[in-house]
Amino acid sequence: MEIGLGFGTLSQYMHAHAKKYVGVDYSEKPVWMANERIRMAGKGNESYGVQGDARKLDFPDQSFDTVVSIGCLHHTGDTQRAVSEVFRVLKPGGTAIIMLYNKNSFRRLFVNPYRYYVVKNRLGYADFAEYTRASYDANTKKEAAPIIDFYSRSGIKKLFHEFRSVSIQSENFDNYDFKPFDYSFIPWRSFFKTIKRTHCAWPREKFLNNIAKIWGLDLYMKAKK
Repeated sequence: MEIGLGFGTLSQYMHAHAKKYVGVDYSEKPVWMANERIRMAGKGNESYGVQGDARKLDFPDQSFDTVVSIGCLHHTGDTQRAVSEVFRVLKPGGTAIIMLYNKNSFRRLFVNPYRYYVVKNRLGYADFAEYTRASYDANTKKEAAPIIDFYSRSGIKKLFHEFRSVSIQSENFDNYDFKPFDYSFIPWRSFFKTIKRTHCAWPREKFLNNIAKIWGLDLYMKAKK
């Protein structure tokens, strides 16, 4: 089972490799898209997408060998309840693969505070919390997602306390594009003006095997029941 379908990219991979696949999403359009992909792949007899609530899954206990949810459960408003539902529907020995946003990511700890408080690039958001949510998930009008919960490694261990084991990996990073810095608001700015200011682009690939392993955007969990 997959919870949170998005555009169905992962769904397509999963139902191509599983004997039976069930996709669950709170919204109608992702379910429709998943079912279209399933139909086009000729897998309609074994797999399907359905609307549902991750906090109250409409499936019996011990229904699935594997449950996957990438970037969804932290939007539910009750991540603990959603994780408990994942535990319930898994068979004994089953595996959950879950991604949640990292509370201690480089973006959240350093980049967003700098942009919001120092550069004051606030883009009309009401407060820092809304600004941070928008930096992760926003619609086409740049409105922030109403709910995003962020988790540390210790917080995740509490969330997954029912599971027999859980491993956690920090992954993913942003591209950074450093433009010549504006020193006009800094004391002794005449000194800083003597420093050569250059444009510098740092692609995310440079960070994936180092800083991202500590301050990555996402925490990936592999939990065994």
